[in-house]
Amino acid sequence: MESWCKNYRGIYDGDLGSNAGPGDFFLSGSYTPKSTGNHKFSFLASLKAPLSTSDAKNNDDIPLPMEYQSSLGTFDFIVGISYLYKNKLEISTGFQLPLSGANENEFLRFPSDSIEGDFNSTQEFERAGDVLLRAGYQFRFQENKLLVKPNLLAIYHLAEDSYSDAFNQRRKIENSDGLTLNAGIMLTRIFKNNHQLEVIAAAPLVVREERPDGLTRSFVFNVQYKIPLFKSKK
Repeated sequence: MESWCKNYRGIYDGDLGSNAGPGDFFLSGSYTPKSTGNHKFSFLASLKAPLSTSDAKNNDDIPLPMEYQSSLGTFDFIVGISYLYKNKLEISTGFQLPLSGANENEFLRFPSDSIEGDFNSTQEFERAGDVLLRAGYQFRFQENKLLVKPNLLAIYHLAEDSYSDAFNQRRKIENSDGLTLNAGIMLTRIFKNNHQLEVIAAAPLVVREERPDGLTRSFVFNVQYKIPLFKSKK
């Protein structure tokens, strides 16, 4: 059994302004039962906590849409299960559920606005949950200290997101539910005491028609360092 701590930071720049700040804090635990042979299962539970309330504004004190925010501003619970065959083929599935929101975004778009770009109104944004399915293949080098894993990740957004309009009424964002399919590759270097450096690159193949959460990118490159808080003795 292992427990992990991670943090993300974002830098965003565009025609409406710029923003940089801490993203989300992840506390994760995983459990892998003892197994023999070619089949291994592991179980994951994770809590995501926001380090900002998604209320950044530009230099003119105008609220920025979610595309410019460093965090979704929600506490999320994530649970998943992973199957590994011969330490190579990996299939994982999971569920991400927003528990409560600290999202204080104030961006509202009106028909008369001259803003360029397809930005949705996201004042007091509320995001629906996701179901995830990932398939990957691990290549192992340097006595299993270096892992290379190309993968496909499918994310199905279970319902339409919503925001609060100028009259404080909840409004659904049409076509914000549906499928996203990403292709990616992950490089993992394992150090002493099971510290891990991960480098991740990914790009979308299929996207939802409306993506008000601002998570969709034409290309993603991420570097993260994982430190186990504790590890059970075998």
